[in-house]
Parts: sequence; C-alpha cells; structure tokens
Amino acid sequence: MKKNIGIYTNRNKDKDLVVTSKIVSLLVREKFNVYLHSDIVSIAPECPSFNENDKKLFDILLTVGGDGTILRIATYCAEHDIAILGINLGTVGFLTEVELDSLNLIPKILTEKEFLYEKRSLLCVNHNGKTSYALNEIVLTRDFSDRMIALGVYVNDKLADKYYCDGFIVSSPTGSTAYSLSAGGCVLSPDVKAMSILPINSHSLHSRPIIVSDEATVKISVLSAGKSCAVIADGQTVGKIKTQDELSVSTAKKQLSFLRLNKSNFYEKLLSKLNIWSVTQK
Repeated sequence: MKKNIGIYTNRNKDKDLVVTSKIVSLLVREKFNVYLHSDIVSIAPECPSFNENDKKLFDILLTVGGDGTILRIATYCAEHDIAILGINLGTVGFLTEVELDSLNLIPKILTEKEFLYEKRSLLCVNHNGKTSYALNEIVLTRDFSDRMIALGVYVNDKLADKYYCDGFIVSSPTGSTAYSLSAGGCVLSPDVKAMSILPINSHSLHSRPIIVSDEATVKISVLSAGKSCAVIADGQTVGKIKTQDELSVSTAKKQLSFLRLNKSNFYEKLLSKLNIWSVTQK
C-alpha cells in the first residue's frame, strides 16, 4: 500500500510552484496518495487539501523551501507524529535533506525506504499562562527600547548569572546552528541531550554560552524597572513579559521526526553549509 504524503510549500521560495508541481506529478505517477496544503491546492484540484487545524491525514510531509519553511510547520508535525522530508530551495538548508537537482529520487527514496528516521527535540516555553513550542530557539529580547535590559537567569531554580544585555537565547541542539551560532554560541550535535543558554550582546567580559542538560528548566526574569520584553519562538513573537515577570524553558515531551538518507552526515553537512553561508552573496 502506498503511503499518504503531504506537501507544504513556501510560496516565497517556489513562487510559480514549478518545483512543487513537478514533485506532485512524480508522486501521483507512482500512485502515492498526495495531500496538498490549502495554500497550493490550486495546482492539483484532484488532490485533497489540509491545513494546520486538521487531524493526521498522512505519515510524511514534504516541505518545499528552506529551514524557515520547516520551522513554520514543525509544531503541527510534532503534534501529529508526521515525519518531514525537506526539499531545499533556501540558502543554507541545515534541516532539509533533498537538493533541487535530486527531485527525481524522491519516489525512489519513499518507495524503497532509503532513509532513516531522525528524532529532534523541541523546546517548550511557558509565559503568562501560555505555552509555545520551538524547534530552534526561544528568544527573549528588549521590546521597543534602545537600552539594554537586566535579566536574571536560573537553571533548576539556581541562579546561573545576571546579565545586562540585549536579550537571551535558549536553543536546542538543532537551533545551535541558527541564531545562537550567529550570536557566538557553540555548535551541538543533534544527538546531544542538552540546551544552550546564551546572552545577546552582554555588557560583560566573562559572559559565555552555558550548556545545560535537556532535563533542566531554565527560567529568565526581567529585572529592569519599567521594561517590556518580547518572547519569540523560532522567529515568531508569541507573547510579552514585563518587569518582575518570568518565563521558563524546558525540553518538550514531543519530538519531531526527519527523514534522513542513509548517507546523511551531520558533520559533512555542517562543514559544507557553513562554508557556503560564510561566503558573501553577490
């Protein structure tokens, strides 16, 4: 029996849906049951559609775009135990697995199971009674202010440090190659059970990234008087906290699955992608 496959496309990366249309044709020809996100269903009206409010309709989701595309749909896939196979149309593509020149291999990969399932942890942030999730990082940043903020950071209710800074990043191993890396954090292998905590532009000579267990709870409180800070999960503002408020970040119980090719190598990809990323784009 053929698998049910969903397709989620970033319209900014595949503006004319040429790549997506080719993928749909390849899968339909091989008798896969294809579900299209409601944003792109017009390219194949015969295929059923889905959105983030639907229950689980398929086992594997193909994302067409870059890492940002995966971040937008990650929570939905984690909630419904849907594995992601990313097709890279972005600049870097740490999370994607298939490059544009390998589209014809997709049916073969799915049919012959030439892949492994890789689990990635998510972060859970609680703030003002609200819970949000992130695959890469949770960021607390000053809100509409040109002045630094004072933050208190606690690990398992023990004071780690107090910082005068622009904000703070708590990242998963997956997110260690994203914003955290740009802010001076260290790279964590995806199989490391840890979180990285890192101040942003701390006014200090001793401030360094700290690696904590993924079983820890990190709490951040706003110490500056009259300050409001934005809570950001994977680039999306999910709330605000003010002076004397705090947020807590921990590893979520749910995980996200990725399909990885048998030849996939994190360190090879890291070296290749970082070299590409480091070159000034014309």
